[in-house]
Amino acid sequence: MAPAQLRAMLHVRSPQRVLAYDNDGEKAKVFAAALGKETGRPVVTAPDLAEAVRASDVIVTCTTAQRYFITRDMVRPGTFIAAVGADNENKQEIDPRLLAEAKVVTDLTEQACVIGDLHHAIGPGCHVGAGSAC
Repeated sequence: MAPAQLRAMLHVRSPQRVLAYDNDGEKAKVFAAALGKETGRPVVTAPDLAEAVRASDVIVTCTTAQRYFITRDMVRPGTFIAAVGADNENKQEIDPRLLAEAKVVTDLTEQACVIGDLHHAIGPGCHVGAGSAC
């Protein structure tokens, strides 16, 4: 999913550089080399997740994580995060405290209240009706 996310972002943004991070450093290196060559953009591996997050204006997460790894203290004000990996109720990428303080935009709010990162932040009992949000 990460290559598709980067390709899509490059249609609307022109970053000076792209940082790639993976718990498996070798996977990050392979991704960076392949996508750097394909896109003609500098894609470099980030050895430290927290430093990469702090240095980024745009962050895209697409993982299978079951516990958040992007914490409130890592993210600078104004940073855009596209959290696309948390696509079921057991997955989570973003610290609920960060979501509580952020402007959150969803594609399907009712679904986001039931699965993914948002549902971890709001807890049970969220009901979405016409014109309302969680």
